[in-house]
Amino acid sequence: MNSRVLVTGAASPLGAALGRRLEQREDVEAIFGLDLVDPRAGFERLEFVHTDTRHSVLVKLIRELEIDTVIHCATRCEGREPPRLSHETNVIGTMNVLAACSGAASPVRRLVVKSSVAVYGARLGLPGLIGERVAGRRPPGTVLERELLEMEQLVSEHAARQRDQAVVTVRLGFRLNRTEATAFARALSAPVLLSAAGFDPRLQFLADNDAAEGLERAALGEAGGVFNLSGNGVVLLSQVTKALRLLWLPVLPPGSGERVAWVVRRLGLPVAAHLPSLLTYGSVVDSRAFVSTFGWRPRQTSREVVRQFAAELAGEAGTVPVLEPELERFLRQRRRPASSHTAG
Repeated sequence: MNSRVLVTGAASPLGAALGRRLEQREDVEAIFGLDLVDPRAGFERLEFVHTDTRHSVLVKLIRELEIDTVIHCATRCEGREPPRLSHETNVIGTMNVLAACSGAASPVRRLVVKSSVAVYGARLGLPGLIGERVAGRRPPGTVLERELLEMEQLVSEHAARQRDQAVVTVRLGFRLNRTEATAFARALSAPVLLSAAGFDPRLQFLADNDAAEGLERAALGEAGGVFNLSGNGVVLLSQVTKALRLLWLPVLPPGSGERVAWVVRRLGLPVAAHLPSLLTYGSVVDSRAFVSTFGWRPRQTSREVVRQFAAELAGEAGTVPVLEPELERFLRQRRRPASSHTAG
């Protein structure tokens, strides 16, 4: 059975990469993308809708386009946005997506929601290898952790009500992406990295291509549930700073992530509120459930992701280009009347 797919957040680098992957699949009959901003590069088959995740808009799109698979990528998992904007996007926006997918009249049979391993936070007492059931066992330590927990609770409640839908939550690992300016990428691109004295945490990173392919496989698979997805292996913070030739100053006292982040930002260094705790205690998740369920594992290790990011910073590999000729060609095709299309 061919799928009709809707991707929210389709203009983001990850959403666009996912859209381009889905375009190449013969078992995807039609694909639609939704975002508030215009895409930076053209698509071959994806039909783009310039709008947000308001309930009324989504209901109309899903019903009229007969969408059977929704991939909700319009979630903010980096902790860089103002709290109000982040809450509106992650909680209110997701609530609208879930409402639009609900009800007996909904054609949706599969829903995938992008979350983050940031939902676990970072603190003393967490397992050395974090499994999916760890989330929510302790009060959240940051605003981002609290919002992700609230968002995932909404998704869980939706899955319990919509027994005819397969609902998947994918907690993506941390990514190093200059194009999207992820929280880790911003902090590790600065000339100096401040962290807690006496700590050399273990970290994991996920390649952008692996993140997109993981969401693709989750969307076109059969199982539902909550899954971690991060790169294989671990890398120490000292190894990261060495690979990036970054001046690393472990001089801060360990403590509240948000309080330490405020101090670091006052010094002019970019750091999201959840990063100080991660740069103190680290985070390594167990992705075996995803691998066994969907029969696929990320192709790049955490160490390889760091090396690739180092090459980008050194100018040995560029970021994803803006495909201006392709974009212009795409827009011309969209403006051309249907009767003017010819074969070949």
